[in-house]
This record gives sequence, C-alpha cells and structure tokens, in this order.
Amino acid sequence: LRHPSWNKLDTTGMKTLYESFTNSATKFPANKCLGWRPKKDSPFEWMTYKDLQERSLDFGSGLKARGLNNVCSD
Repeated sequence: LRHPSWNKLDTTGMKTLYESFTNSATKFPANKCLGWRPKKDSPFEWMTYKDLQERSLDFGSGLKARGLNNVCSD
C-alpha cells in the first residue's frame, strides 16, 4: 500500500535517492520519515523529514571536514 502523500510527490527528473529524499523533505518537512522502537515492546519513535535531512547534512559536513569528499570512483 502507498501512503496518500506519495500521490502528491512529483518525481519528474529525479534520478537518485538523494534527489527523491530532498524533494520529500522540502515538500513534507513535518511528516514522519524514519521510525524505530527503542525497546521491543515500546511504541515507535519518529524522526521527521526535516530532522533527518538536518542530521544527514551534519553527518556529510563532518565527513567532508575530515577530508572524505568524493572518494567514490566509477
């Protein structure tokens, strides 16, 4: 089953997961994005698209600050 908000997502021109995620974070910043259970029987805790985007940008900035930028080769 697809979430109803997916129908509002225009994926035209998107070629990568990064582009798709960034588009979703821009359009739906307050929506739940990543959920986990801290303990087996506890309720889910959620991170929003905005929170996850901020954390991923911080993580990438940290990697770049350590000199780990564009190390992939095709």
